[in-house]
Amino acid sequence: MIANVDPGFAMLSTMRYVLGCLLAGAIGLLVLKSSDLHSRFGEPTAETFNVGPRISLTVQYGSDRLVCQALIDPPQPLLHGEVEAPYMSSEEVSKIVEEIAPEEVRGKELGRIITNGGCNQFTIVEYDNVVITRSTHNCLLCSRTAKCEQPFGLSVMRAPGTIAHLSGNAV
Repeated sequence: MIANVDPGFAMLSTMRYVLGCLLAGAIGLLVLKSSDLHSRFGEPTAETFNVGPRISLTVQYGSDRLVCQALIDPPQPLLHGEVEAPYMSSEEVSKIVEEIAPEEVRGKELGRIITNGGCNQFTIVEYDNVVITRSTHNCLLCSRTAKCEQPFGLSVMRAPGTIAHLSGNAV
């Protein structure tokens, strides 16, 4: 005996099944802990830490499990759009840089490059053991209702906006 099945019903049933499987998989992800992932997949090659107010530190490890790159930036979701990230305090970023790459570990300063473009300054400082790249926003941030101009139309001042990237040199 051959039964006639409505193709629309069959497609709807298949879609419900697939959606149910995806939902069950997503729910399974929600109950995973960091320790579950570590035991299942081993040590991570990169990690992100919350290190201050609106500041995250993402590190990437080398094969020797030592940090080979670090990025200090505002926390952002993995899938983020073109939303402008909030600025971070330049002083707070400097403290974090000093904590993860103290001067005595950096070695002798070998060179420095500073590039200015509009409100942004990009600085690269190379040391014996590390390279520190830093991007700083140096303009006054204004609202539409606030008067932001300084005398003679100048609006440049130090504002809290910075991103730092550190990477180790191959020795």
